Amino acid sequence: MEPKTQEQLREQAIRLWHKGKKYAEIADIVGVSENTVGKHTQVTPVSTFSSSHTERNVIP
Repeated sequence: MEPKTQEQLREQAIRLWHKGKKYAEIADIVGVSENTVGKHTQVTPVSTFSSSHTERNVIP
C-alpha cells in the first residue's frame, strides 16, 4: 500500500475515533485490525482534529 494511502486511512480512523466510534467499527470501516486502530489513536494529539471529545488515552 502506498504511504499516502496509509496516511489517509490513518487519518480516517482517527476522525472516526474522535466521533466516538469503537475500535471494532473503525477497523471494519477502514479495513485494518482493531490493534492498528488502537495504535493510531494512542499517538495522535487531540488538537490535530477538531472534535467535541476531550483527550482519551492520548500520548502527547
